[in-house]
Amino acid sequence: MRNSIIEGLKIRFEAIKEHKEDSAFLNFCIDYVDFVLGNDYLVPIIKGLIDNGKLHPRLLQLIYDYYMIIHLITDFKDSRYNHIKFPKFYDKKIEKRFNLHRNFCELVQNDYEVTKNNPESLRINSDLPIVRVEKNAYVDLQTLHIHLLGGLRIQEESDNKKIIKQKGLIDDKLLKEKKEKHILCLDSNGNLYRKLKNKRIVYSMSAGSDRFKIIEYLSKNRRYCSVDEILPNKRPQNIRTTIAKIKKNIEKYLKIKGNDFIQSKRDSGYRVNPKYRVKVKK
Repeated sequence: MRNSIIEGLKIRFEAIKEHKEDSAFLNFCIDYVDFVLGNDYLVPIIKGLIDNGKLHPRLLQLIYDYYMIIHLITDFKDSRYNHIKFPKFYDKKIEKRFNLHRNFCELVQNDYEVTKNNPESLRINSDLPIVRVEKNAYVDLQTLHIHLLGGLRIQEESDNKKIIKQKGLIDDKLLKEKKEKHILCLDSNGNLYRKLKNKRIVYSMSAGSDRFKIIEYLSKNRRYCSVDEILPNKRPQNIRTTIAKIKKNIEKYLKIKGNDFIQSKRDSGYRVNPKYRVKVKK
């Protein structure tokens, strides 16, 4: 959207620049103003320029007159049109400050009180003189053009900062969740637990059980350990079966893949994946 508006502004102002010395100049000025003042996207930029004093009263009156007169002429030529509206940026606060519509009504000889709340009641006749070309119209519209492009650039920078900030917040959240996932605690009561989205999830075992002893041993010895080393007085096949059950329950209760948490290697044994840290609490 923003890029298409910038392109539209540049094309129209280039036409103004190219024809500033011939009779088509006014038509291109009006086309530019109609594009600017009928665009919802440019409203906050125009109001910002007004509030910052970058659009002086004469320029505001000029673009207001151009916008309103072209719609009146269109309405006069085609009675089916009848959709005259105020420019997008215009409101009662701006009218109170600059008297834009009051001044315009004097130009086209319409009643301000009648038309101030109903622009569709504005009327002209075939005797209306051709819209005047202000002496400084080119310079004024050039000033407007520069300010609009500058406002769009600032708006883009602001939007990019918001996107970066939002992305940063998302990245921080993902990093926090990843960090929480990789840190677990094993307490003396046999509970293996971690945080997930600010909630504590638990895999409960009996303190002193084979499952507890296996996780405790592997957590303290961060290397591959043989089954004979882990539980010396137990049959190797029983130990392997218990480890398989541990993996299944870790996946069920802690939402961590069992084979990722406890890794195995032929002829080396088992270990807790180094990316996980298990704090053993006494």
